[in-house]
Amino acid sequence: MESAGVPINGLRDRIIATAARLVYLTPTFQNPTGAVMPAAARKEVARIASELAIPVIDDGILAELALEGETPPRIAAYAPTAPVVTIGSLSKMAWPGLRTGWLRAPEPMIERLARIKSAGDLGSPLLTQAITARLLGAVDQIRTLRRRHLKSRRDLLAGLLREHLPDWKFRLPAGGLFLWVKLPRGDSREFAQVALRHGALILPGTAMSASGQHASFIRLPFIPEEKMLRAGVRRLAAAWREFQSAARRSAQPNVGMV
Repeated sequence: MESAGVPINGLRDRIIATAARLVYLTPTFQNPTGAVMPAAARKEVARIASELAIPVIDDGILAELALEGETPPRIAAYAPTAPVVTIGSLSKMAWPGLRTGWLRAPEPMIERLARIKSAGDLGSPLLTQAITARLLGAVDQIRTLRRRHLKSRRDLLAGLLREHLPDWKFRLPAGGLFLWVKLPRGDSREFAQVALRHGALILPGTAMSASGQHASFIRLPFIPEEKMLRAGVRRLAAAWREFQSAARRSAQPNVGMV
């Protein structure tokens, strides 16, 4: 990942070299970095999908949670007939328990996916489908309200971190649900254990990497209410003080007497 999302240079060659059968992307507010792929890169992905006839999944579940400005069009907008599957859902915008979403893709792909789904289960629960259908009629109001709440919580969390943990570094995302925070020192896996003892559950960066990288990062959600965010940052600050103190002690040389 780069600041503008997955680097597109070399993507075509990588697909060919690995005999890839599928490309999965979260181009809008990527989890956990919050990166947004620019329009030129999306257009290139659409061209590659058309040229190589390789399915590309555009996971747009977080795309509705724009907190600043406008986001580029979905990948499929640049090649409507390309094998691009766009995923949508109300689970992040309305209610996490509403596990109902939808797909948009060329008709032959939809027909194939429908057959696969009917063979895999008996269908999504009717109650949640009915709730989703009703909510779609109010999606504009839901989106506006959700964005307003998330923006205030994002700004609150960022302000609390700057006040209580000023040496932690992060880039304020333009949307999504998370801050991707870089610790100034230490292993985030070890710090996560200390934070847990202080009552703060955090996700170390290595859990977001297929190769165990990003050990200096943690992912912090700004979804909770204000009271929980304030309490969480206080606990993180106390855990960080303990973590640094333990690191300093372990770095001191052992001095013995003869």
